[in-house]
Amino acid sequence: MVNGISEVNVYDRLLQRCPVTKLHDGLKSADSEKLRDRLVTILEVNPYYVKQVIRVIIDNNYHNDIEWFYEKYVDLLQYSSMDSKKMDIIRYIFNGEVYVDINERPNLISAMSTTGFRTWEAASYLCDYISNVDTESLNGCSTVLELGAGTGLCSLTLLKGKFQDDLKKVYVTDGDTELISGQLLSNFKLNEMEHEIGQKVKLQRLLWGEDSIPNDIDCVIGADVTYDDTLFDDLFKCLRQCFEIESCKMCLIASTIRNVETDRKFLEHCHDSDFKVEIIQSTELDPQSKARVEQTILNKPLIAPIMIYKIYKEI
Repeated sequence: MVNGISEVNVYDRLLQRCPVTKLHDGLKSADSEKLRDRLVTILEVNPYYVKQVIRVIIDNNYHNDIEWFYEKYVDLLQYSSMDSKKMDIIRYIFNGEVYVDINERPNLISAMSTTGFRTWEAASYLCDYISNVDTESLNGCSTVLELGAGTGLCSLTLLKGKFQDDLKKVYVTDGDTELISGQLLSNFKLNEMEHEIGQKVKLQRLLWGEDSIPNDIDCVIGADVTYDDTLFDDLFKCLRQCFEIESCKMCLIASTIRNVETDRKFLEHCHDSDFKVEIIQSTELDPQSKARVEQTILNKPLIAPIMIYKIYKEI
């Protein structure tokens, strides 16, 4: 652990798709057999990344059994780039102990009118908060509704992390039915959570302001659901419906502040809905949380500040 931040070993960094420029020390000291096994695993989903890693090993003569790496590199010469539409499996590690693998298209911004094919930075930041916060902060959150789940990272982190024994049910929702039955379902299977589907886990469509809200929820979470202010009317109709449920006590929204005006409109909608709002964590107010996400989860700088808002209604 360095400066309070858990270090990630090179084998996991490879699964995180850490940029190869940051892997030199780890590749140099890695066990050769274990390294080869890890690269063979990655080869099935991302041969271009494996090619980049092997190039670093060859150029720096990091391992004695260089012949194996040469042969693999020649086989991979045909791969000149990573297709943005091709699926990859990315590992996310929170607090050094919660491992979530996500089948996604990390280089795709949107497709087929949805942004849910990839994990966005605010989701990683919310998961970091969930994994590091003291249990009292989420006390009473046993039946959770996730809005705009996309790849399912946040719900999976809840289900695999420190709060898993406190959870009775998690509603994992998105507005795209094909995404739910396809990529979202596959990620629960990938993380060996398919046995919970239909029991503790409910995967279902939720169109904000149209579909009904489960009537037993006590907490709502959402990450990067505030990027488009044209959706605020529907989003806040949904949130008002949530808070009409007596058991629903709070909502946690992680928001990447790409546009200050959009954030202002979001807070204005909170005020107009008689919601109370608190910033419970942000990259600006908590530099260590920013460093954790950049250094051990995403392995790159964040594109913009991120806020986690706690929204609730006063009784």
